[in-house]
Amino acid sequence: MLLVAGAATLATFMPRMWTEFGYRVGRRSYERELLNFAAAPGTLAYGEGSASTTIAADTAGSWIQPISLFQARSALRGGRSRNAPGWQSWFSFLDYSLNVETTLFLHERVSPNGARRLVAVACLTSDLPWTPQSRTERFAFRVAVATPATMLTSSSVRATAQSTWMNLGKWPDVKTPVRFFVGQPDPADPSRFTIDYAFGDATGTLVGQLHDDGTVSLVAKDGPLAGQ
Repeated sequence: MLLVAGAATLATFMPRMWTEFGYRVGRRSYERELLNFAAAPGTLAYGEGSASTTIAADTAGSWIQPISLFQARSALRGGRSRNAPGWQSWFSFLDYSLNVETTLFLHERVSPNGARRLVAVACLTSDLPWTPQSRTERFAFRVAVATPATMLTSSSVRATAQSTWMNLGKWPDVKTPVRFFVGQPDPADPSRFTIDYAFGDATGTLVGQLHDDGTVSLVAKDGPLAGQ
């Protein structure tokens, strides 16, 4: 009798257990894609002028390619951007829209004290109706940090990321085409990464770093944005 009762109880919970297990496996699989996201050095993330045509002709894996228009200094900029696999929607950012952000970096980074985090950086490359004009004249970068879930993390724990905006320098004159390239992890330092960019013929690099307190710094090492 006890054996029958135990079997009946187990049968009741088995579907729920398998559903929970499947959810955790699926979530971990998707998070691994985000943590290991990579694009070859020199891959354009955002481009104007001829660079926009280059992006349009290059499928770049599974990236989407919406046409972005950015309103800056009362002049309409034409550009095309890429957004890597939907990480913003995964974390349910309230102010996120598909056609306004360009993914500049997405990868796992490890802080100096050994904390592993998903780090992402996006640039606002299209005007938002609720964004003050003073902000859109400057580059607005979304910097997000998330703690990856494990197989022990319950499905009741929603995937979340801390997301902050950073302003770093101004958009150049509309006649000067802007390009951003997909950021690369620093092979010599697991906490750091770089993002190359260009304003016309002038090139530069942004340097990011994950710190022990879970924050990420982003500075212009050189190029047109340095010192702005």
